Amino acid sequence: ERVYPANRNRRKDETEMICAKDDSALCCGRCDNPVIVMATHDRIEITSKNIELLLPTKIVLIVSDMKELEYYKKYPISIVLHKNKPLGAKWQTGVNFSKRLNPNPLIILGSDDILHQTYTSLALELHKKGADFVGLNSWFTHDTKTGFTFKNRYINRNAGIPIGSGKSFSLNLLKRMNWKLFHTGLNKKLDDLSYLSAKNLKANIHIIQEPLILLVKGNWTMLHSTDDFLKSINISSEKVGNEILKEFRYDK
Repeated sequence: ERVYPANRNRRKDETEMICAKDDSALCCGRCDNPVIVMATHDRIEITSKNIELLLPTKIVLIVSDMKELEYYKKYPISIVLHKNKPLGAKWQTGVNFSKRLNPNPLIILGSDDILHQTYTSLALELHKKGADFVGLNSWFTHDTKTGFTFKNRYINRNAGIPIGSGKSFSLNLLKRMNWKLFHTGLNKKLDDLSYLSAKNLKANIHIIQEPLILLVKGNWTMLHSTDDFLKSINISSEKVGNEILKEFRYDK
């Protein structure tokens, strides 16, 4: 659907824009067009659950195994194949691919991290009010091994800093950052570059204090375990009931 500009008397040198929902490279950047970039490896069950909860939102999934690529083809998503390490390069490849979908905003999400169903609409609302960058400072953690769930928040030196998962970037900010969100040579500390870049660009940053994301910990490789959170002096942890899982539509 061609929607911009609508004025038939536009200048001859003015390029006709295409609605972002058409995934055209010519995009005015004014449409709501959330795209979620998600990387996965050897965690099919939780990734599949996450995809099913996120659809019909557009998803770019980065995988590192041909068998997994074939498996995820059953979903109406974009799939990118890239070796698993360096992880920074894997994630950045997904971001680079997302450019052709004209994300506005682009949301970074771990494949074992479940967004609350209100999060995307809230992020969109905040972007419309002027936020270039939206992030989360607190979260729930569910450990499938113990069955326990915790409410966590960054404190002390991490107070006010967003967690890596759930970060939302406006199209305008992505262009200002030249779409560079990850250090392509790193396997750890992948969350710093995009946030620091946004700060250096004096972007309008909004950190949501409510825990609108559920981090699920299971029998797969993770950068941070539940114990890491519980032992950290920069993270507060409070045990809560598992009824919170229903709010995230996660019941396993």
